[in-house]
Amino acid sequence: MAIHSFLKGLAGEFLNRVGHRLYLPRKQYHTFHNIVIPSGTGTTEIDHVIVSEFGIFVVETKYWSGWFFGTEWDKHWTRVHFRSKRQVPNPLHQNYGHVMALSELLGMPPERFRPLVAIRGATFKTALPQGVVAGGYAKHVRRPRDPDLDPAEVAGVLAVLRSDRVGRGWIARLRHAWFTKAKPSPLAVIEAPKARSKRTATAATVGGLMETTPPPLPRPRTPVQPPALPISHQPAFCIGCAGTVAFDPARPMCPTCYRDSRMGSALQYLSRPSCHQCGLPNSGRLSKPICRECWTQLPKSVQQSITASLK
Repeated sequence: MAIHSFLKGLAGEFLNRVGHRLYLPRKQYHTFHNIVIPSGTGTTEIDHVIVSEFGIFVVETKYWSGWFFGTEWDKHWTRVHFRSKRQVPNPLHQNYGHVMALSELLGMPPERFRPLVAIRGATFKTALPQGVVAGGYAKHVRRPRDPDLDPAEVAGVLAVLRSDRVGRGWIARLRHAWFTKAKPSPLAVIEAPKARSKRTATAATVGGLMETTPPPLPRPRTPVQPPALPISHQPAFCIGCAGTVAFDPARPMCPTCYRDSRMGSALQYLSRPSCHQCGLPNSGRLSKPICRECWTQLPKSVQQSITASLK
């Protein structure tokens, strides 16, 4: 089974490289494969980063088989393969950790990035989650869109990604794998804050010459508990770009996203569908602007008021 997965991964990577050659000209799209960058948990590995004047694409690739059930806001998806049924982590949340690490490295806000998850071999029995493409991703990246970066910004991003702050090659990936054995993944920063207090073991350097205590994990963003409606100045997030707006489930979008989505009638143009309360990836729908986790934490009275405002 391990050999079969390894060969399937090699075949998928080969198809990705062919897609790059056919659809992404090198002079216009600058691609970085399997890079290791610093993050709040130490380091994180990103499958593909594509830089162009049309945006910075952060791509997570998966080579899975079987049937899948899940949405973009679920923490885990259900995978059915022959007679086995198990839960797999939502790769959209994993890629969100990559975006946050890259945002800190480049000094750019997260909404300037275009996260994408490409899955080969899987069949979704539910609707394909937003931010996920089936098969190759080169055509999606090449899709016509307005320029987002000027030449100076592109040059600055390329200078950082080509510097010594970014690890490349199998040595950097091996060091990253060794470093993260006793550490949580970037996904754990988002969904497992309780495990932070249990990770108190120190990491020894090669040869045991010196011991250092791992830096504490960054405090995860917790949903803002709004007061009872009406709400006027409670901080929240735009469901289209995750920008800061006032908490108002009846109007959960910033003016820019509201205009770009044609007053909410063309939600496929949203740059980063997010939860209105916590800012994490969500459906981006006007009828359900708050994710399930945040909704269950709201008082019943607030839930009833929000439901009445959305009718």
